[in-house]
Amino acid sequence: MKTLAAILLLLSATFLRSQSDANLTIGPGDLISIDVFDVSELKQELRVNESGDAELALVGALHVASLTPDAASTQIASALESRRLVVKPQVRVLIREYATQGATVSGEVRKPGIYQIYAPRLLSQLISEAGGLTELASPTVRIKRRNGTDESVRLPRNDSSSLIMVYPGDTILVQRAGITYLVGDVSRSGGFVMQNDGELSVAQLVALGGGLAPTAKAGHAKLVRKTLSGREEIEVNVAEILRGRAPDVALHNEDILFIPNSAWKTAATRLQNITQLTLGAAIYSSLN
Repeated sequence: MKTLAAILLLLSATFLRSQSDANLTIGPGDLISIDVFDVSELKQELRVNESGDAELALVGALHVASLTPDAASTQIASALESRRLVVKPQVRVLIREYATQGATVSGEVRKPGIYQIYAPRLLSQLISEAGGLTELASPTVRIKRRNGTDESVRLPRNDSSSLIMVYPGDTILVQRAGITYLVGDVSRSGGFVMQNDGELSVAQLVALGGGLAPTAKAGHAKLVRKTLSGREEIEVNVAEILRGRAPDVALHNEDILFIPNSAWKTAATRLQNITQLTLGAAIYSSLN
């Protein structure tokens, strides 16, 4: 079964690579191959010059820079037919090697930098070569393609992320995950990274904080959320959520969940944890 899965993975990657290759454009310095069906004499492998031209046998110079391989195939076929060299030629152009050899990996990886690649590579391979993801990494990755287009992809939990192809000249940015804060009468106050595919709920946040203290008034918790008009306070009955009697609440980036104590301790607890929260926020911001 593992062998079959590996074969299917390889076939899928090959298919996705060919699909992506078809959308990339040829650039100066690229090495391209040209095949004309049933005319082996016209089979060529050549490098595009600085002007963006390819010197073709029996045809001469043709400008192919900024064309996709399919568009270049059509242009070459037209040139062959107009010169009456081949009747209804079927031409296939492939990019064998890219002039821009480096792919930039930045953001939340352990070893950001420029990595030399000479052909399309799997995204998972490049992230691994860059030391893997940090604890603050988001599942969202932005890829700026060498042709100027931007692409945003999410890294799923399984290994299908390996099917995403990266090309020489691409720039990969692994974005930072969101963070939520738990303060008040809990075992451990602080900021917690939203690593679960960028999702975190009230119950999960309390669990990450080691649970409630025995003196917590969880039925009177407050969720402080940043909105376009400023900070908004939302009453949340954490006690009922933890008992399964109320629906859990999804958290947003930079949400603050405050669990109060008894009335006489509330002011001190609030002041103490606001200080901790400010320090935690400053540390997190300094990592940007």
